[in-house]
Amino acid sequence: MEMLHQHLYAILVGRVDEAITLLEQMADEQTFDWSHLMQATELLKNALLEAEERYIEQAAEEPDVCLTVRPPL
Repeated sequence: MEMLHQHLYAILVGRVDEAITLLEQMADEQTFDWSHLMQATELLKNALLEAEERYIEQAAEEPDVCLTVRPPL
């Protein structure tokens, strides 16, 4: 289970980093446009969707672990 969380975290971090890099490039070059903003938006949305899908798939394979283990508060 811990490996799944690490993998999902790595996916999110990689995609978020990619979107931030795109935004930073736009800021450095002062080239703000809708096309690049939408590209960054899509990168972030797709990262969340992919992580969610993988989590759901894992929960289906190991329902007792994924659905009953609660993270510490």
